[in-house]
Amino acid sequence: LTPVPESAVVTLPWGDAVRVCPRETIGAEIWYCGVFDLPVAETLWRLLDAGETAVDVGANVGQMTSVLRCKAGPHGRVLAFEPHPQLFGALVFLRDAPANQRTGAGLELFQAGLSDAAGEAWLDPGADWQNNQGLSRVTTADAGGRAVAIRLRTLDELLPATTQVGVAKLDVEGHELAVLRGAARLLARRGIRDWVYEDLAPQP
Repeated sequence: LTPVPESAVVTLPWGDAVRVCPRETIGAEIWYCGVFDLPVAETLWRLLDAGETAVDVGANVGQMTSVLRCKAGPHGRVLAFEPHPQLFGALVFLRDAPANQRTGAGLELFQAGLSDAAGEAWLDPGADWQNNQGLSRVTTADAGGRAVAIRLRTLDELLPATTQVGVAKLDVEGHELAVLRGAARLLARRGIRDWVYEDLAPQP
């Protein structure tokens, strides 16, 4: 019976606190149900082993980053990428919140998108940003007048050649192939064991 707040801190089932907007799709699912996209969260938990390195590309507010951080444990490593400044602020909250200063992997946060080359681009949050903050797309121009300028990096640039990644989660609204091309060196030597990604292409 009380109004839904614009911003709230929710404690996830595994103990981490995240900051969400309960008035939009992802935040509402966490606010009302306790977890967003349970099958993906469960899959990430089962695939990653303690002590491994994990990568979250398109981390949004950080729920999946949190799953990876908790499973990787104190000897693990989690790199999270989120170019949108508002959503990146939620990632910083996840890393720095007093409630989250317990045993878990160290978080390395990057306010950047991943692609096939380093450089600059635009991030279009979409016309329905107020209702769904998970639809931002990388573009080459600010065609709609609502995009934000972002920095692009590549996984091959950021990760040493000897890095072994246990799990990489990829959710970038159609920019998947560019991200994979930017990890060509890692892929060539099988440096990433498992990929979990959202496929926006039509199914066969």
